[in-house]
Amino acid sequence: MSSSKKKSLKRFMNPPQLIDKYLKNFASVDRPLHCGDLTGVDTVVVIPAYAEKDHLFLTLCSLAHNDPGRLDRTLVICVVNNKTDSGADDRENNQDTLAILDALTRKKVMPQSDASRKQAQVLDVISTSRLRIAYIDASSPGWEIPAKEGGVGMARKIGMDRALSILRNVHPRTGLIVCLDADTLVEKNYLAAVRSHFTRKIKTAVVDYAHRLPEDPATARAICAYEIYLRSYVLGLKWAGSPYAYSAIGSTMAVSAEAYLAVRGMNRRAAGEDFYFLNKLAKLAPVACIRQTRVYPSARISKRVPFGTGAAVNQYLSLGPSDFVLYDPRIFQILSNWLGLMWACPDASPPRILSCAR
Repeated sequence: MSSSKKKSLKRFMNPPQLIDKYLKNFASVDRPLHCGDLTGVDTVVVIPAYAEKDHLFLTLCSLAHNDPGRLDRTLVICVVNNKTDSGADDRENNQDTLAILDALTRKKVMPQSDASRKQAQVLDVISTSRLRIAYIDASSPGWEIPAKEGGVGMARKIGMDRALSILRNVHPRTGLIVCLDADTLVEKNYLAAVRSHFTRKIKTAVVDYAHRLPEDPATARAICAYEIYLRSYVLGLKWAGSPYAYSAIGSTMAVSAEAYLAVRGMNRRAAGEDFYFLNKLAKLAPVACIRQTRVYPSARISKRVPFGTGAAVNQYLSLGPSDFVLYDPRIFQILSNWLGLMWACPDASPPRILSCAR
């Protein structure tokens, strides 16, 4: 066995001491966790929320409809965040969100000053369910994310690092960290399907997804075009035999505690954090796809990041379908040939590889 493989296997043997070392040297766990009793938790769902008062509680409501037995063993951490240079409207939205989350975690009466009848019904479903909610304040003065570190990657890292600390005394193969977004709905079997999919060999998985279709026809066409782009790319990679044939969408990711620790956690990127995170995990073990359930991200326009769903929808609506292109299928044939070459002679010298590649 090669030394690199031995090191990888050693990383998967994660006693609490290794978790403590990671939490001390690499984690972002300085912000308090506001929560109730954590007894029995073996799964933690992490949801970053940036000015998401109108969407977050619909997501929590969809989680609340999951199996009560699974809810008893699951904690949902909402990381309410903004940067030090965020606008006043976003900060105010976050403060309203924090007030509602605080009431939910303390089982207090919900703030009703500006709550609509629909929101009141949603909050009632959440508060009367067995959903276990916690939150981290990365928004209030002194707790904000620095402007240069701001972004969804940092928000995910804050929540996932805290999740790892909660799972410290759970066996690292059974402790599970799941990513979701504040505007993404789930099915009633979501938690059970994700949990049942993880085995001794499966360390990382992505959940099947389908963006919700907006009522506006133009926006619906935009998100359909974007999904065709995403799915055609993954199909091309799969046909070529690539080990990276999966969709890198943040709200679909799930990882065991041991694998999270082995890659030293989530990165701090402002965009593309999901792609780079899964890329590291794929080098440890294959990334599986969970098709027994599905998540439903929003198709709304967003300018928060330079690429991704919101940016793609905005681009389609601004420039039209003529500017929306797919990868040329011939690149996947080239990739297939290259991968076949590497599998056929993995120990060949660089000059020999270049000669064969011509």
